[in-house]
Amino acid sequence: MSKKNRIKEIRVKICRHYLKQQTWLKVLTLLLMTAYGATVPEIIVAVFSAAANGTINNLTVTAHLNVADADAGRNGNYYLAFIFQQTWYANNGTGWVRYDGGALPIYAAGLLANQTGVVVRNEDVSSLVGGRLYVGYGLTQDDMLVNGKYAMVYTVTADTTAPTVSGTINANGATNVPINIKVGATFSEKMDPLTINTTTLSLMQGATAVPGTVSYAGVNAVFVPLSTLAPSTFYTVTVKGGVSGGKDLAGNPLARDYVWNWTTGAAPDTTPPTVSGTLHANGATDVAINTKVGATFSEGMDPLTITTTTLFLMQGATAVPGTVSYSGVSAVFIPSSTLTPSTAYTVTVKGGVSGAKDLAGNPMAGDFVVNWTTSTSSDTTPPTVSGTINANGATNVAINTKVGATFSEGMDPLTITNVNFTLKETVSGNEVLGTIRYSGVNAELRLAAFAPTPLYMLLPNTGYTATIKGGVGGVADLAGNPMVSDYEWNWTTGAEPDTIAPTITLVSPADLAQSVAINSAVSVTFSEAMYSQTINTENFTVEGVTGVVTYDVINGIATFTPSGNLTNNTSYTATVTTGTTDLAGNTLENNKVWRFTTAAIPSI
Repeated sequence: MSKKNRIKEIRVKICRHYLKQQTWLKVLTLLLMTAYGATVPEIIVAVFSAAANGTINNLTVTAHLNVADADAGRNGNYYLAFIFQQTWYANNGTGWVRYDGGALPIYAAGLLANQTGVVVRNEDVSSLVGGRLYVGYGLTQDDMLVNGKYAMVYTVTADTTAPTVSGTINANGATNVPINIKVGATFSEKMDPLTINTTTLSLMQGATAVPGTVSYAGVNAVFVPLSTLAPSTFYTVTVKGGVSGGKDLAGNPLARDYVWNWTTGAAPDTTPPTVSGTLHANGATDVAINTKVGATFSEGMDPLTITTTTLFLMQGATAVPGTVSYSGVSAVFIPSSTLTPSTAYTVTVKGGVSGAKDLAGNPMAGDFVVNWTTSTSSDTTPPTVSGTINANGATNVAINTKVGATFSEGMDPLTITNVNFTLKETVSGNEVLGTIRYSGVNAELRLAAFAPTPLYMLLPNTGYTATIKGGVGGVADLAGNPMVSDYEWNWTTGAEPDTIAPTITLVSPADLAQSVAINSAVSVTFSEAMYSQTINTENFTVEGVTGVVTYDVINGIATFTPSGNLTNNTSYTATVTTGTTDLAGNTLENNKVWRFTTAAIPSI
């Protein structure tokens, strides 16, 4: 051993001896204070942890650090390191660099304080299985290493979970499907594009294969028929599973074939889609700087038209870099880095010929634009489940029900899958197959059948358990915070399906109301829980007014919020159509139409 290294070893031993001595003095102080009945002070030491969300092919890791009391407020450095196959890498605040000794690159510097931040954002780490992530801090590098102010917080593990079909275009048993529709499926994770083709995604008219092409983007596969479909005709869609079926990026195949059926109507779809809701309200002033951005559409969209060209975020005249994902009826823009505090941003969903299009090829009529301002901090609060369909402990639940939950805040749609949201028979543990739809703060599990039946029925007089997964890999909010733990609720079915049509029990403003404030929202209350995917700007309109529609699944209230103030001294007509359905698929018997008049311009 060299003289230099021997001296360094002696110094380390002296430091350790000193720390042990200091620890004994603290213990002695506590014993003396306790003996005299004094209050024992809490000694807070450094705590390191991390929460991961997503799959190994699209992973986000959020690190949490609580500094020790003695270090809080002192100048120091934060460090981030990763070891893979015996090679160390360090993050210098802008990227990962190989570390071969000497001074460690500093991730961040400044006054030491408790920290929470995204250290890996939407990365494919499938080639780094076995790698370990470390987080640390210190007044200096030696302070961190000698005094053990670091910890391993995450290990990259192999993906052995089979993918699933978490959503479909169109719903199983649907009728009146437009004859110019595209066909497709959403998966629970990214798939190997080479395994998504006309062999693994097919459309059949009876025993005849419908010719077409298949495209794949994000987590969405789309089958495009070469010509319009036959009217009033029964079709079957199959996503092939097993060894020769669709596989995820880790090579895991779908466990089995996924099959669903629907029937076309007589006409094509010529109605333009609209944006029915946004992840942040227009004019909001407290948007977290680590948020994702996005929109919910009035119907399923062509995933190939949902890109950073058609959904983008601007800070003044500067485009914010990021990526776009699409699932169900929701599109999400993921900024490449945290946003600037206390800054105005503009979100645009582009319409017109070069804009976002629905599955029939209809573009949005025009651009949809909202503006909001960031707060000064990140969102570190985990989401919670604030309500469920059906209630915990409910009995006599209709056997044709859907199952759902409402969250305390907007969620990342890509984490709302049928891997993270499941329904099982309570006693047998048998899982009920189904697809997931997410909109706003509402997630609903649609039961699926693998046979040509119009609707899947649950077993009568049977207990069921619904579970939403929390923790690592579970559902997460728009800032990447996962739910702390699993949420579970139970209920029991009755003997019969629900065949009773829902009604509207209250409207606001009231029918024929006068002097309505021009900044009013328009709302309706339903007689029962409704299927939130049908509560949108296509089925809930105010004539001549653009806006967004939200649905409170707990209280059964749908609200149309105009994009701006209404006009003074003007009569408006609101309509809720028979396109709205309850959780069993029963529609309103008739359109609900009412009128109200805004207040006159006040005299000066």
